[in-house]
Amino acid sequence: YYPDGYPDKGGQEKPSDEQYNDPEENPGNNPDDNPNENPEEKIGKIIIKYVDQETNEEIKNTENETYGYEIKDTIGKAYETEEKEIPYYILVRVEGRTKGEIKEETEEVTYYYRKQNFNIGIDKTIETINVNGKNAKISNNKAAKLELNKKDIANTEIIVKYQIKVTNTGELGGTSRILELIPEGYEIAYLPEYWKVNRDETLETKVELEAGQSRELEVVLRWENEENNLGVKTNIAKIEETKNEANFRDINEEDDKGEATIVISIKTGEVVNIIVIMMIITALGISGYITIRAIKRKEPEIKDIKFLK
Repeated sequence: YYPDGYPDKGGQEKPSDEQYNDPEENPGNNPDDNPNENPEEKIGKIIIKYVDQETNEEIKNTENETYGYEIKDTIGKAYETEEKEIPYYILVRVEGRTKGEIKEETEEVTYYYRKQNFNIGIDKTIETINVNGKNAKISNNKAAKLELNKKDIANTEIIVKYQIKVTNTGELGGTSRILELIPEGYEIAYLPEYWKVNRDETLETKVELEAGQSRELEVVLRWENEENNLGVKTNIAKIEETKNEANFRDINEEDDKGEATIVISIKTGEVVNIIVIMMIITALGISGYITIRAIKRKEPEIKDIKFLK
């Protein structure tokens, strides 16, 4: 205690509140040095991942970043993870505790997704067969048979209309490039404007379909009426290429080709008649040969000739 007016003796100034609470200025007041009064809180961690089940790799967005994240919080505190809507993917299953209380050990929660199915298929059928202006009866639109009189081949006109159906049976929209392979012995009779004729004489078009959609195409061909153009002719349409925004592959290549077959031949009765005639001619020839041989065997052989005087 110093009375008023007492000379300054160089005593220390009273520290300010900031200096008193600053650990560097006053180490004795650092709360970390007294754990009994302010214990440290322990932190736990939850790692959340979103994985492609096919590749077992984390799914990335368009910026090449994963969808995963971490939760760090006090042990015992409640947490909850979330399912995410990821473009072109469908959630399949989850492994790990999706919600609960944070524990001391690190935990993982993994959401497994599958790619959306992508599949565009094609089918081809015979819609009509027109023979000299009249539609022939078709009992099987995948394979048909026509019989012609041999003498009428040169005067017979056959027009075939094929139907091509392209269907997206997947869960993802996309486009397909279609090729039409015209069989040898046929020529184009009518061609819709969506077809393009390539240098190799194949036809090409592109079809865009959303999931579940289908589109019908048509090709009309004329048979070249020549005798050496008889037999089996198969018309083929196939999917040459498919594309989609997610760059997923087509899951089913077995339905990438469609075909229909037409057999043109000479009438069976006419063929049978020709065979019968040939058989008769052959039989007559053989019979004649046998008869001649038999006659020759019966004729006596004359060795010596004597004249009477």
